[in-house]
Amino acid sequence: MNSVRYLFTGIYYPDHSGILRKGFLFIDEYQVRDLGSEHPVEYEFSEYRADYEYKAVIIHGFSAAVPLSTLPLGDDLDIREVLGSLSREEIKRLIMNSLYRIVRSGITFPIIIDPFPDLVAKILLEKQIPAIIVDMGSTLPHRPGLYYIDVEDSRVYIEGKYVGEYNEVFCPVEKINSNCKIPVIPSSPVNLSCIIKELSGHNNLLYNGYKLVGHGKGIIDKGEPADLLLYDLRVPEKNALTPHSIGDLLELGYMPDTVLVDGDIIIEKGEALEIEAPDISDILTTIRAEIGS
Repeated sequence: MNSVRYLFTGIYYPDHSGILRKGFLFIDEYQVRDLGSEHPVEYEFSEYRADYEYKAVIIHGFSAAVPLSTLPLGDDLDIREVLGSLSREEIKRLIMNSLYRIVRSGITFPIIIDPFPDLVAKILLEKQIPAIIVDMGSTLPHRPGLYYIDVEDSRVYIEGKYVGEYNEVFCPVEKINSNCKIPVIPSSPVNLSCIIKELSGHNNLLYNGYKLVGHGKGIIDKGEPADLLLYDLRVPEKNALTPHSIGDLLELGYMPDTVLVDGDIIIEKGEALEIEAPDISDILTTIRAEIGS
């Protein structure tokens, strides 16, 4: 991926309290370099410029725990067992399809809990998508370029430091509590924005992954990784009054129109630029035949 300077003007972005403010964002060298109410003239020489006339919102990308190989299949344990009969190439296609889905929905720093963690790691590195791999049993080689959370006997460690019990650190979206640090997105073929909408009242949890491993602070600020979601309110189905806060925006249940990961546009106007979504209908047909549904 190449470093491109981006200038977004006429947008709303959240301050540190999550309230949306008018202004601009300038991105350079994969980071948010500047933000505020008025941009310096020299930023006009950016390779990418877009003025939304205050009809768009940019917020920080999300981090949540997700499966990849099982995401399109639902949360059925019998279906998961069928994965053992698939080829490595078929598993890879399931992972790639899911990777597109999660990034498209706004999860820019995924925390992967998957039966095939090392295959997932290789794909993430190939696509240059920063992520956290959950190492159940602390048996995986830790690959440079990725972050790891180790789980040993239901105890969770980050870089050797104990952070809590697994069932407290990780919690299903429908069972959020005060001890939860990482929300877990279930295997589900539904639109993931519907699931993220359920977290609108706990949107701070959607940035915890960044903070836990030190991949930024999970906020839009100077020097922070440019993992960003742009919601274009000029799109007819998104014509709405400008939300006041991140929570208000999530309540609308919109999919982001443009997604930046590590300072690169991955999705633009709903179209994939960097991550392909392979057709997996033949794999699903095979699985349905095997489980007799």
